[in-house]
Amino acid sequence: MAINADSYNGFVYALTDGKNRIIYAEQIFCNYFMDLDYDEYIPHEYLLDGFDASSDNPYALARRKEINSCFGNKELVEYLDKQKVKALMIVGLQTNFCIDASVKSAFERGYRVIIPKGTNSTVDNDYMDAETTYKYYNEMMWPNRFADCISLDEAIGMMERL
Repeated sequence: MAINADSYNGFVYALTDGKNRIIYAEQIFCNYFMDLDYDEYIPHEYLLDGFDASSDNPYALARRKEINSCFGNKELVEYLDKQKVKALMIVGLQTNFCIDASVKSAFERGYRVIIPKGTNSTVDNDYMDAETTYKYYNEMMWPNRFADCISLDEAIGMMERL
C-alpha cells in the first residue's frame, strides 16, 4: 500500500497485489470536489481512468454528503453494523472538517479510532495554516481522547495482520 497526503493537494492511495501491480487506487477530495483545476497539477496520464473531481460528476452527485461525518452515509453505517466492525482507520481530507467530524462520531459510536500519521490533510484557513491545523488535531486534540494516532508503519503492520 502507498499513501500520500499533503497539506494542499489532497489524499491519494494505492494498493498492490504484492507483485508490483496496482490493483486499486483512489484520489479523495472532501465531498469529492477539488477547489483547483486538477488537470493543471496532475498530468492526465497519472489520473485514474474516468477520474472527474468536478462538483457535478455522477459519483459526487450520488454520494454527496449533507454533513461532514462519514456517518451521514446510511449505507456505510449499515455495512459497518452488519460486519460487526469494532475499529476504524480514518484517513483523508479535510483534517478540520470531514476527518474531525468522522473521528468524533466514530468515537461516540464506540469504535476504536486509528489515525495513521500523515494520512489526513487540510488547507490554510483564516485562523491557522494547514501545518498548525494538522498538528492541533493529530498531536493534541485526538490522541488520548478520541483516537490512537500511530505511525504509518504501525498502521500498515495492523492491516497486514488482518
